Amino acid sequence: MSELRLAGLKVHLNDSTLSQPGAMASAVVLLHGFGAPGTDLVALGDVLNVPKNTGIFFPEGPVDLGAEMGSGYSGARAWWPIDMVQLQVAMMTGHFEKAAKGLSEGIDAARPQIIALLDEIQARFTLNSDRVVLGGFSQGAVACLDVALSVQRRFAGLLLMSGTTVNPESIEEVARSKSGMRALLSHGQSDPMLPFALAEAVRDQLMAAAWEVTWVPFPGGHGIPVDVLKAVSKLVPEWLR
Repeated sequence: MSELRLAGLKVHLNDSTLSQPGAMASAVVLLHGFGAPGTDLVALGDVLNVPKNTGIFFPEGPVDLGAEMGSGYSGARAWWPIDMVQLQVAMMTGHFEKAAKGLSEGIDAARPQIIALLDEIQARFTLNSDRVVLGGFSQGAVACLDVALSVQRRFAGLLLMSGTTVNPESIEEVARSKSGMRALLSHGQSDPMLPFALAEAVRDQLMAAAWEVTWVPFPGGHGIPVDVLKAVSKLVPEWLR
């Protein structure tokens, strides 16, 4: 594992030999969730099945929640701040669309930095966007879908694990411009953070927009179980073939 600085972010790379010019043939970029340490997903680099010479990038979110919210969040990071109390109240009262909108406050500031990160990865390692899989967990998944719908490029595929959308009203209309995009969506049926119904709605909207969606529901909460890792390990080599 090596550590890079890309687009102003600390980024972990699964194999230091891939940092050499011309060594990388494809890339997987995985964004962690809200409140997780920046290294939260790094262990996945040892268990995911990816094609030879594939770099797996684990960037750390730019927001230091310890500095933003106090010592109780020491070591925790995020892509943008979220009012978790407001989010929990919205979900507990069944206002799922309000909850989804609450996730979006601050995403406009995060989006350019994530796009800049992808730009730098593609330029530095000479990769076309169709050789890049973009994915994330929770807030990271929200960011991935937002970025994919905001840029002209088409990625090899998206890994949207336990996420949702920040734009529930217009996602289907926007997604139609990317018809044929491949995406894996996974979600726990008893997720206490982001209700299962939100993920089902995103699934239905992307399928209505003619996306190639692989749906991986699982019994359980907010996490990445073995069945999801197996599905990712099956799809990524197919997407990067």
